[in-house]
Amino acid sequence: MKTCKLVICDIDGTIVVKHKKLTSRAKKVINLLQQNGIYFGIASGRPIFQIKETIKGWGYDDFDVLIGLNGSSLKDSLTQKQYEYFRMKKRVDQRNDRIDETI
Repeated sequence: MKTCKLVICDIDGTIVVKHKKLTSRAKKVINLLQQNGIYFGIASGRPIFQIKETIKGWGYDDFDVLIGLNGSSLKDSLTQKQYEYFRMKKRVDQRNDRIDETI
């Protein structure tokens, strides 16, 4: 039998259903996972900085893994490294003469 080593949840509509608050049941499950040596993380379409703000609002400093921008950003809290994948580069929109920053 294989042992679970990592659980990753989406935020909206998955781990948080109503009012963007983490329920006591969800907190209990997260704490139980962590106590049993199972890594826990969040995956979201939100940027990493917004995920960090959200989990601080839930009373946690950090989780083991944060995946943001639908997989374009990954923060590994165990190694304290952050990775960026397939991000758009700066480009000049010639129609409006403006520079769009990396998203």
